[in-house]
Amino acid sequence: SDDFEQSLSKILHLMQTASARRESDGYCRALGEAACALLREWDRRTPENALVERIQVELSRHFSDPEFSAGQALEEMDYCPDYLRRLFRQSTGETPTEALTRLRLTHACTLLSRKGSAMPVREIALLSGFYDADYFSRLFRRAMGCSPRVYRAEH
Repeated sequence: SDDFEQSLSKILHLMQTASARRESDGYCRALGEAACALLREWDRRTPENALVERIQVELSRHFSDPEFSAGQALEEMDYCPDYLRRLFRQSTGETPTEALTRLRLTHACTLLSRKGSAMPVREIALLSGFYDADYFSRLFRRAMGCSPRVYRAEH
């Protein structure tokens, strides 16, 4: 079966298109080698690592949505959410919720660090997945050791 991002299907589609267009054999051969390399990599992965990776992809895709929660990502998978939380923590050292918060705060740091940006902190909070700017500021201060405004001034 294909991975969560349909990587193998995309490569096979490119191979089919290239073959139909009668493109060079080198291009088709390179795509075939890419498909084989992908399959070898999947063979080395354990099912548990694939699940953790899938959770990480979901968190990365939806972190900026304030209505998205790590629990939602876990509920949508075909496994017990408690099992997935334990597996994720064993593999990464943090819970899915902590990982989601870290992604959001990292994005906020990027937005705050942009040169010449006068975007209000409230807007940065919303773009980073936080509805409540006060809650965002408390989390930010706890994680970074300073307020978002001070962080912007220093960076």
